[in-house]
Amino acid sequence: MSKKYDPSSGWQLTGSPKQSSRHINELDEDILQVRNDSSMTSSFTSLLSMSRSYNGVLLCVLHYTIIGPVEEYMVTDSNGRKTLPDHINGVSVIGVEDGFIQIADTFLDENEPTLLLNHASNITIETIQEWLTNNNWNIRLANQIWLEFEAFLEDYYDE
Repeated sequence: MSKKYDPSSGWQLTGSPKQSSRHINELDEDILQVRNDSSMTSSFTSLLSMSRSYNGVLLCVLHYTIIGPVEEYMVTDSNGRKTLPDHINGVSVIGVEDGFIQIADTFLDENEPTLLLNHASNITIETIQEWLTNNNWNIRLANQIWLEFEAFLEDYYDE
């Protein structure tokens, strides 16, 4: 990925971020919960997402895209102070994690568990509760997810 700074529009990036995961920004997604996770080597933000499409309701874990080290994107403001830009390539800067800039573009980590709820799945609210518990998400979200799944089924069978 290459970059250049334009004072009127901020950083502009070309190429692809160094992520091997599938981007899902084109889905209609609701972020249900945000948490800070960590591994032995880093810390990161995980977002529990519920996306609805023509084939069901998908529960998945998203992460913010990391675009590079903070030092590479610092800009000097009118007072001579080094700051982070508000936007990079038209995307909001979320913050810094482990010295790297996060932007609001999210991606699906295919190593994280997902749960697809559709007309062919034998899903109950208990299944949703178990999935949430096993993956350390708030079990109280199960009712909200169940209502969205029921709305999907209603729309599916009305067609």
